[in-house]
Amino acid sequence: MKILEGITILDLTGLVPGPFASMLLADYGAEVIKIERPGIGETGRKLEPLVDGSGRLFEMLNRNKKSITLNLKSPEGKEIFKKLAKQSDVIIEGFRPGVMDRLGLGYKDISDINERIIYCSLSGFGQTGPLKDLAAHDINYASYSGFLGMNVTPEGTISMPGSLLGDIAGGYLPATISILLAIIGRERKGVGQFVDVSIADGLISLLLPALAEYLDQGEKFNPSSTWFTGAWASYNVYQTRDGKYVSIGPLEEKFWHSFCQYIDRPDFIDIQFDPERQEEMKSEISNFFKQRDRDTAIQEMIQMDIPGAPVLSIEDVVNSDWVKERNLLFERKGKDGGRIIELGSPFKLSKTPAEYNTLPPELGQHNVEILSRIGLTSSEIAELQEKGVI
Repeated sequence: MKILEGITILDLTGLVPGPFASMLLADYGAEVIKIERPGIGETGRKLEPLVDGSGRLFEMLNRNKKSITLNLKSPEGKEIFKKLAKQSDVIIEGFRPGVMDRLGLGYKDISDINERIIYCSLSGFGQTGPLKDLAAHDINYASYSGFLGMNVTPEGTISMPGSLLGDIAGGYLPATISILLAIIGRERKGVGQFVDVSIADGLISLLLPALAEYLDQGEKFNPSSTWFTGAWASYNVYQTRDGKYVSIGPLEEKFWHSFCQYIDRPDFIDIQFDPERQEEMKSEISNFFKQRDRDTAIQEMIQMDIPGAPVLSIEDVVNSDWVKERNLLFERKGKDGGRIIELGSPFKLSKTPAEYNTLPPELGQHNVEILSRIGLTSSEIAELQEKGVI
């Protein structure tokens, strides 16, 4: 038995954070029913680049799910949604605060007919506060949270993040964890609850090291001069002779001793954290690595048990043995018979592993199957389709 088997989730989200969360839950056995706009579907379906006629991102985030189409603005659509919600365990929605309430489908409306419902509202800034109604995307959440402001060079230039950190680390992960916590809570107390997930909240939690330094230094705090943004020689990135890069992180005393022996600079052992000597050490370490190719330096550090790593490109990662061994990327047959690379679950459970069973659904593929559960006949379903309700 899959660990989440028997849990039914109504998913009204699109693009990245919500679909990522519901896919993870589906990988472990939950039945996820995507509720999409009739004739249109969620935005990600047509977001380029396309594969098999669908957005590649959509294809990577919607396996193991079912799809129905439903016009939530129509009286019939609202009634159908309520009947589905009465039989479900979790609802996850990603509209702006207040939208579902105005439709008469908010948490209070649904909990009145299903007290066990877990209702997760995933938004940029949460359901309360002065920012809750702002239009925003990942880069804006990163800006308001202070995360983007930490990506600053000594010259004051802001660097773009390398991924959708807000949607993923600030959205999908907190949403998934919160839903699982609420499921455990329901098992103990017998009732569901409302779950308010803010992407910006999640991003602020990622600033823990920066917050610790700021709270200690106050106005003296410089985001480009922290140990985790390059201030320390022993926690930095260096270019090698072949134009590639290595990162080093020998922070602990034993690792730093080994590293100083490796670069033949035992005189650096006692000045590791001396702020006046950092630039001198950076210069010497930089010169050292410029005399070595990246892979040679990595093998030498591995032999001496020094925390060092190659700075890999996306191409390197996709083709690396460790990613394949961990099943983080795998191939599946696409709808046209070709091969498509999928992202595997990062969570490894020994007794109840993730399963990748079905392809992303076609729009409305499961209308008949799902609507039949609430007593609709084939003729009634056909009539709803003619009216544009589904």
